[in-house]
Amino acid sequence: MRKFGHIVVGAMSPRRYEDSYCEIYLLVWFEEIGGPYPFCASLFDPEGHGRALWFKAMAGHYGEIEVVERQPKVTKPEPVRMIEHDRKHLDIH
Repeated sequence: MRKFGHIVVGAMSPRRYEDSYCEIYLLVWFEEIGGPYPFCASLFDPEGHGRALWFKAMAGHYGEIEVVERQPKVTKPEPVRMIEHDRKHLDIH
């Protein structure tokens, strides 16, 4: 009887960010819950199935890993941020 982890049936569409080799994002099918489910496989995953998915993805078992660029964090323009701050702290409605 298995106490931890999932049985992986298959995976596809591996992707990683251009500045990271430690995490690979895949679509994964698990025996217990079906799928596909988005899954982040990591070299440092505490679960064995996560580490196994990472090693197999790095070895090319699920196809070529697509490298994607991180999107810059979107912040509010300064005037909008200032107005929201004033409304909150000066009780302006």
